[in-house]
Amino acid sequence: SQKKVVYTADFSGNAIYSLYVKDLETGEIIDHDESIECYGRAVWGSDENTIFYVKMDDAQRPYQIFRRVLDGSKKDELIFQQDDDLFWTSVGKSSDDKYLLIETSRSETSEVYYLDLTDENSTLECVAKKRKKVLYEVDHWNGNWIITSNVDETPNMRLMICKVGEDESQWKDVTMMEDGQEVKLFDGGYDRSLDGVQTFENHIAAAGRFDGIPRVWVMEIEDDNGTFTVRKSTQLEFEETAYDVGISANYNFDSKTLMLYYDSMI
Repeated sequence: SQKKVVYTADFSGNAIYSLYVKDLETGEIIDHDESIECYGRAVWGSDENTIFYVKMDDAQRPYQIFRRVLDGSKKDELIFQQDDDLFWTSVGKSSDDKYLLIETSRSETSEVYYLDLTDENSTLECVAKKRKKVLYEVDHWNGNWIITSNVDETPNMRLMICKVGEDESQWKDVTMMEDGQEVKLFDGGYDRSLDGVQTFENHIAAAGRFDGIPRVWVMEIEDDNGTFTVRKSTQLEFEETAYDVGISANYNFDSKTLMLYYDSMI
């Protein structure tokens, strides 16, 4: 409804946050529990009555994800806990808001869990179990996971895809036809690096580097009779020869406009 905001605030400087929900029309704090001490991250569920937040252990390591129902009809529910002291945990949502995404990771290994926010009976599932020195992140598009990963020990991240529910053995590189040949858009090699992607209804935006300079690519995509198809990939061009560019905050899945950040010496 765009009438409520959830936020966290640290009033002590110790990186331990309190959780608040505010009514934007009246200015009233409509939900706050002084006993909740959390990490500085909270996201909405599928409606304005549910939020998810992250709690920390005694070492201030984010490790638990809770679901909180604002009308008080249910006790805060623990939906995920990471007991490995080397892994930190974060929470977010897919670009289309269909899935809650829980990522738990260390410097060289990661694991992602998902919860279907459109199905009240859904349970938490794992995209791919953690494997030593394999990093991956996911976003969702029309029943597919769009994946960035260094699986198979590539020096940079690959752009891959699989159907939701398929395991890691079904991951495939994202390709397109170019001059009559099928080419991989990001193969994880040394030529181009891939830092991350964001999906839209008809596009994927990717950020990375080429020739030592930060770059952004936009891929036109469509569902071709049930098959994910990349029609065109374009590297955005700018007038200056040296600059920093990346994907900024984009919250509308059906948007035809991409928000970027851009910075240079002048």
